[in-house]
Order: sequence, then structure tokens, then C-alpha cells
Amino acid sequence: MNTRYHYCPQLKIYDKIIFKWLPHLMFMNYPNFRSEECNTDSYGFRFNSKKLADSNHKSIFDAKIDKKKSIMVGSSTTFGVGATKDEKTIPGILSNVSEYFFYNFGGRAFNGFQEIILTELMINKLSDIKKILLYSGMNDVYMSYNQSFIPAFPGPFYYNSIFLSNMEDSNLSLNKKILNYFFSPKKNNKYYFPKIELGDIVSRNIKLWKIFSKSTNSEISFFLPPFLPWCKSENNYTKEEEEICAYINSTQEIKNTTYFEIIEKDYKKVVKLFEENCNKNEIKFYDCNSLFQLSENNKKWLFVDKTHLTDYGNELIADYILKNT
Repeated sequence: MNTRYHYCPQLKIYDKIIFKWLPHLMFMNYPNFRSEECNTDSYGFRFNSKKLADSNHKSIFDAKIDKKKSIMVGSSTTFGVGATKDEKTIPGILSNVSEYFFYNFGGRAFNGFQEIILTELMINKLSDIKKILLYSGMNDVYMSYNQSFIPAFPGPFYYNSIFLSNMEDSNLSLNKKILNYFFSPKKNNKYYFPKIELGDIVSRNIKLWKIFSKSTNSEISFFLPPFLPWCKSENNYTKEEEEICAYINSTQEIKNTTYFEIIEKDYKKVVKLFEENCNKNEIKFYDCNSLFQLSENNKKWLFVDKTHLTDYGNELIADYILKNT
């Protein structure tokens, strides 16, 4: 039995949402996806409500919005993996309860630089945005700590091995391609660019966000998403969290004893890295882990895995953002 689906049946839908390859970004959320739980537009952006998705709008930018326009940028946690419906994502909740409408700029599996590129590509749609919320950073942390990713310039990204394999194939002569087809030699996947450290990635990305916020004359804030081992001791896992994590550990090649444990030990180091870079660039920084560490929240069911949140977890984060921006 898939324990994830037992406790969170909506995850079946998210597991069906494949990626589409896209120039410059590498890949993007599947466009024009429709379900009761999750809906995307012609670009792959997620709608903030099923009502908007059903209104024949080709993109999230087509709807007439009476509120102040803003964006929330990030990866799958911003996209809302785990939410039972569009309205229960963090941008969806914020758009419903505040004076701002937050376009969901969540790209599943994106690193921080892909988030920047996506936003830059849509600059013509963002002339009057008031706020930029960055709910970001953890994919850069995961990939920098995980040795299965290539830590080379401009930074590790998901599916890098697929990209490298195809690029190597494109450089082969026709004869070699024919030989590869029949004999399938082991690919080298060598990467030729210099190594880049997490600190350099974070420093670069936050500098670029500061430049972008100035160019759009918008207010910008950075929220580091929660990570289950940073928020709770295993004694405080709910039954759902405990059983889901046990199932994930049993089905993954990467067990708890590898990079997740290393990241867990480096909590303060990682927070300091993001906070110092935000301070240098006059960007307000907030650590969402501190919210979930509070006793009134710590024993509640917040996570559908180690990074993605339940509806209640998203509601807590949305409320935290409202109180601090």
C-alpha cells in the first residue's frame, strides 16, 4: 500500500503532473492541466482557484484582478504540492484573505536560478507588481548537499544527468550514434565547468533578486520554507508524518542516513547563510521553521513529506507571511 496516497490521496494527482521541456528554463510545469485538485494555465503557472481555471482564461494574467498584483516565487512548495485544491496553496490563500493577489510563480523542482529566469521571462506581465515574496532556497540546499547532483557552474539542477546525456549524444558523429544505439556504452556524463559552492549560489541569486525588485519598484521579502527535521524531533511527528516518512525512506535509494541527516545538522548554518545575504541586500528575511517549532504548532500534522505541507501547514505559513509583510 502507498502510505502517501492513503493519508494524502491528492498526491496521486501531483504524481501524474509531468514536466514539459522548455528552452532557458530546462523544464516547466505541465501546461493546461485540469483536475479537481490542481489546474495550470497555458504557460504552466498554477491558478489560485478552480473558478479562475474554469473561466476560459488562457493564462493566470488574463483574469481581471481588482486587488494589488504581486508574485510569490519558489519551487514545488510555492506551486503547492500537497494542497487539496488550488485555493489551499499559499498564494491561493493569500490572494483570498489579503488586499493583494499573488500570482503563483512556483516551478516544481526548480532551483533558485530557474526561479529568477522564469520571473525575468514574464517581465512584460509584471509592470505593476507591488510585492515579491520569495519562498525559496531549499532545493539549492538539497542539491548542494546531495552528491548525486553535479555541483558545477551555474549550479546543480534536477534532471542534470538527462541533460548531460543528451548533450553528449548531440556531439557524437552519426557512426558513433549508430554504435551507441546497438551497444549502449556507458555514458561518461562528465561536466566541464568549475565547481560552485552553495554560498556562491545564494549570494548571486539574492543579489539578482535585489536588482529585479529595484527595476520593478516592488517590495521584496525572503521566506525560508520549513523542513520537517528542522521543525520537529521524531518524537513530535504525528502518526501521519511518521508513517509517510517511513514509507518514503523504505522506497527511496537515498535513506535518512545520508544527506538529509547532514542537512539536519546544518540548520543554523543554512539559516545564517540566507539571512546574512538578505541583510547585505536589504531584503527582509524570515525563517518559517521557527513558526513550526512553536509548541502550539509542533505536534500538529503539517507535512505530507519532509518538505511539502498539508492545507493546515499552508494556512499557517500564509498567516505568518501576512503578519510580517
